[in-house]
Amino acid sequence: MGNLPLLKGAGLRAAIVGVCGWCFCLLGYDQGVLGSLIGLPAFLSALGNPTAAIQGLVTAIYSIGCVLGCIVAAFFGLRLGRRWCIMGGCVFVSIGGAGQAAVYSLAQMIVFRIIAGIGTGMISSTVPVWISEICGPKKRGQKTALQLTLVLTGNVIAYWLEYGTTQLPGDVSFRFPIAFQCLFPLVAFIILLGLPESPRILYYWNQGEAADEVLSRLHGYDSFLESSPVVSYEKQQILESIELENSLKDGSSITWRDVFWDNSPIRNSRRLFIVVVLQGLQQLGGCNVIAYYQTTLFTESIGLDDHRARLLAGCSALCFWTGTLPAIYLIEKIGRRQLMLWGAGGCTVAMLAFTILLALGTDHAGQGWGAVAMIFLFEFIYGSSWASTVWIYSAEISPLRFRHFNSGMGVLSQWAMTFLTVMMAPPAIASIGWKTYILFVVFTSLQIPFVYFLCPETAGRTLEELDQVFMKSAPPDVLHGVCSPSAGPIEKGKANKVKLDELSATCR
Repeated sequence: MGNLPLLKGAGLRAAIVGVCGWCFCLLGYDQGVLGSLIGLPAFLSALGNPTAAIQGLVTAIYSIGCVLGCIVAAFFGLRLGRRWCIMGGCVFVSIGGAGQAAVYSLAQMIVFRIIAGIGTGMISSTVPVWISEICGPKKRGQKTALQLTLVLTGNVIAYWLEYGTTQLPGDVSFRFPIAFQCLFPLVAFIILLGLPESPRILYYWNQGEAADEVLSRLHGYDSFLESSPVVSYEKQQILESIELENSLKDGSSITWRDVFWDNSPIRNSRRLFIVVVLQGLQQLGGCNVIAYYQTTLFTESIGLDDHRARLLAGCSALCFWTGTLPAIYLIEKIGRRQLMLWGAGGCTVAMLAFTILLALGTDHAGQGWGAVAMIFLFEFIYGSSWASTVWIYSAEISPLRFRHFNSGMGVLSQWAMTFLTVMMAPPAIASIGWKTYILFVVFTSLQIPFVYFLCPETAGRTLEELDQVFMKSAPPDVLHGVCSPSAGPIEKGKANKVKLDELSATCR
């Protein structure tokens, strides 16, 4: 177990949140690194000057690797633990990044894109889960929203680094920005060696002594014996939750029936359905098409010259990053549910206006710049709502026994839909133009009824309390204010033995 200079309390939590943020910065960098390079002559020459469809494949194949990484996390995440799953992902990303930087053929690029994607899938499936398990209910959403701000920080770094290097002659114009991604996983791996595993995983592994030590350190104590009743209460909640999950299945291993058709009070199949559809809908709204193809979108759909399109793509990434800042405050203030509802409505309006402006034609400067403004508006609204909320929501509503699987399947759904939309976008835009964006309008509008009818509020409750929300036998006082469509953020929980305010304060 890691023991980085005996960190404890806020320092230990900051170290874990920090290294998770560094890993998500890698995720953002990897998503944006090919956005400007895909049209670069030197890069296309190294790949043998592929067609538009093959260029789409090169970009989208990364998502297939991410899907494979999510499958690894889903099936082996509980056995590996949060820490080693992320460390394994860092190894894959390092190998994939180095291979892409040395690319001299199309096949080589595709293989190493897949390898890097496997690592990203493992990391992106596990980071939100680890954050949710080590942060208290009052800070859990904020810490995850911060991670998504760092995703966009990586995206901004990629765009502006490429804006500078694409002006350089020769292969260095694309090899350096691709190789730069290896810095993120190497640093993360070294830091992770000194950090402890999630206490919930250690309790699940029956490593009670190690779990007591980590849980006490997270609350700022040197040992469990010296800790406060708050630590004992949290331990009790965790152990009772594990005991309940095990008792319902007699401690047997997870079966396919448990996952997809769970009739037990845990009701994991309902939770898994929400997670998978929610994260799939996020991508079907077109967010990654804009992220991957901003330069192409500005040149082909709006008609800007290449230099101005690259400059605007960098500015758009900054706008997206700025949009994630309000979410750090709003995700706990108004709750996950309201943030997703308002975000879906705003994104629908922005995408609809963008589509209408393209349909009217961009020959007139006012219409062209209006379309650019709608892209900026879409990115800001998406960044302040769905970009961060669905990541924490998926981890929050899943029971401990299935949290790794549900998270993996949710992120798998996200990467699969990313592959679908990113692969489809270039030929669709070339073939039917503005009509392509009608699809994204439809799916952003579908997000509203899905969240309204199926997604209860989760803000302000411990993970163990959220288990009660979904259980068939949940008492009325647990369900009150949670499952009704009009419910706002959960009021501070009424714990039987300790006030949730006190628990939350110790988890900051």
